[in-house]
Amino acid sequence: MMIQAVLGNPHHPEYGVATIPFPIPRDQYAHCMELLEALEIGDAVKADCKVEKIDSFYTVLKRVEMLTVNVEELNYLAKRLDSFDTGEAAQFQAMAHKLDLFELKDLINLTFCCQQATVITDFSDLAAVGRNHYMNLHGGCAKTEELNALDGEETARRLIENGGGTITPYGVVYDNGMKLEQIYDGRFFPCYYYKPNVITVAVTSKAEPEDTEHITWLYLIKHRGIARDVVAHFAKAGLLYEDAEYHNAVFVGTDTDGVPHHAHKRSANSYGKAFRLNVEGSDPRYSFHYVGTDRSLYVFEAPIDMLSYITLYPENWQRHSYVACCGTSIQPVLQMLEQAPQLDTVLLCLDNDETGHQASRRMREQLEMCYSVERLIPESKDWNDDLTLSIENAQGFAMNEMR
Repeated sequence: MMIQAVLGNPHHPEYGVATIPFPIPRDQYAHCMELLEALEIGDAVKADCKVEKIDSFYTVLKRVEMLTVNVEELNYLAKRLDSFDTGEAAQFQAMAHKLDLFELKDLINLTFCCQQATVITDFSDLAAVGRNHYMNLHGGCAKTEELNALDGEETARRLIENGGGTITPYGVVYDNGMKLEQIYDGRFFPCYYYKPNVITVAVTSKAEPEDTEHITWLYLIKHRGIARDVVAHFAKAGLLYEDAEYHNAVFVGTDTDGVPHHAHKRSANSYGKAFRLNVEGSDPRYSFHYVGTDRSLYVFEAPIDMLSYITLYPENWQRHSYVACCGTSIQPVLQMLEQAPQLDTVLLCLDNDETGHQASRRMREQLEMCYSVERLIPESKDWNDDLTLSIENAQGFAMNEMR
């Protein structure tokens, strides 16, 4: 039980109260709804439950007391918080306090972005603080070599000395430029994995046998907006598949003989904290890539950004070469240039943030003596953000045309 809430009818306090556990256990859901129905509250859409008292490890939720809330929103929030580890709990509580959030909609949206913040609860281990801060700045993803080379203490000192921290009951919090994005619009709850036995649905072509391994994830197509034929191309080439145990998307990098040397895993949850890592033992030179026939090499940080760019600019895409560095190392780029000597133009398509800009400058300095180097910058943070935004704009235009 993550939360225990005492709920009443704001218009009829004489009806009494009901104590409900959240998240509501599946086998108790019907009973809990009956308790609320007896108080004439618990509507699936309306905010009709007054929170008389709330008990939880998440003490920041005490601010919800005396507010009128929707029971399904409270249940959804409890599910989100139930999946958090200790670090995420500190990030959520500290940012909720810093931003002075009360409404459930805002608290739900905070669960999808609080992981960007850095919270210091213990100043005695600055090396650990620096590593955590570095991971937060890089979306929770970093190579082992990067962390080994990182001066955690110096990183932590720079963070602290630069100011910008806010003291909260949950630690000193640095928002790192976090924006409270409206993932939840107040109407439709975002999808995400809550229970480990959730079914992952895969779509296969009718031309493929039923036991084919060439599968296309609804995650990549529906939630990331990547074109079905693009996903199918890499799946059929054996460069993209879903692992059987955890349903992670696995992006494979091979050598010139087609022998796998690199694997990058990415969790297929639609929202929330993403799980990304390069499988131990992977050779960083052979990350996820495609070799075309012309002289252009497009360089990306992440495989999903590479596939997003191809979706955005599909014309003759198979003529070009592409590489996803699965980070910001130049090693995969150098390997591509070595194995495809016809390449003479490098287009740096790294993220539109400080990390992407710095890595692009480093790569340009190393390459511009021998190659033509250009910088292509997405309008948003990365190419998948550009892709999903273009899809949303197209859908909005279509809706307006139908009115």
